[in-house]
Amino acid sequence: MKSFGKMICLVLLGLQITQSQAQYSFEMYGIVPVSKLNNGALGLGLSFSCKPMPFNPSSKKNSADILFGGNFYGSGLDNRVLKNVPLQSPKEGFGQVTMKNTIYGLNAITQVSIPINDVLRTYIGAQIGWRGISSDMSILPNTAINGSRKQSSQNISSSDQLSYGLSAGFLLKFSEAVSLDLGATYDTTNTQNSMINLNTAHVESNSLVVDRMNAPMDLLMVKLGLFFTINENTRGGGYYSGSHHSNSYHSCSHHSSYHSGGSSHVSVIVR
Repeated sequence: MKSFGKMICLVLLGLQITQSQAQYSFEMYGIVPVSKLNNGALGLGLSFSCKPMPFNPSSKKNSADILFGGNFYGSGLDNRVLKNVPLQSPKEGFGQVTMKNTIYGLNAITQVSIPINDVLRTYIGAQIGWRGISSDMSILPNTAINGSRKQSSQNISSSDQLSYGLSAGFLLKFSEAVSLDLGATYDTTNTQNSMINLNTAHVESNSLVVDRMNAPMDLLMVKLGLFFTINENTRGGGYYSGSHHSNSYHSCSHHSSYHSGGSSHVSVIVR
C-alpha cells in the first residue's frame, strides 16, 4: 500500500497536536457514506483534539474559538457471498467465500466554532488526510481439512490516496463534558481510482474472477455522535469535534494467489 498520503497526514497531524495545548477530547460516531456505490453504510470512528483556543480570551461570554486535531474512521461498504468456490491446490474441495469492501482513513483537522447560545454551537472546518479501501475475502471450506474447518482470510485488492474537504455541523451541549454532534463532511480527491465490483464476481476455470469499477471522487458523509471532553476544566462552550469522513480508492489489478501454511485459499483474477 502506498505510504505517501499517510506520511503527509501523520506529519500534519503531529505538528498540529504538538503545537497546541495538551488537552484532548475523544468522540465516537456513525458514518453514512452517500455515493453511487450503495444506499449507505454505517461505520465507527474516533476523534481527538486539543483544547479549544478562544479568539477573544478576555470575553466574559462564550466566544468563537479554533481547534486542531484529527480522527480515524472505518466503515464497511458492501459484501457478497459465493458458495462452492474451488479451493486452490494443494488444498482440495470447495468452500464458501465472503467478499467485502472496507473503507478507512485518517485526517488532520482544523475547525472554527461559533456560539449560538449557552448550549448550542455551530462549527465549520477543513481537513486533509489519507484514505484507503481494502477488498478482502474470508474462506470457509465446505468440508474439514486435516480435521478442521478453519476459516482463513485473503486480500484481493488494496489502495490509498490523499483526500481533502470541508465540514459543518452543530454541537448541543448536554453537560460540561458531553455534547451531541450532528454534522456533515464533503470530501474529494483529484485522482480517479478504481475498486472491486463485487456484484460481478463469479467462478471461471477454477478461479474467482472479479472486475474493477470506478470509485467515486466525491463523497458526502453525515455524522451523528457524542463528543466527550476529558478535562471538565476546559472553558465552557468550547466542546466541539473534528469529525471527517471520506471514500475513494485506487485500483490494484493483478492475479492474486494467497499461500499460507494450513490455510485455505482460492485463485483470484482481478480484471
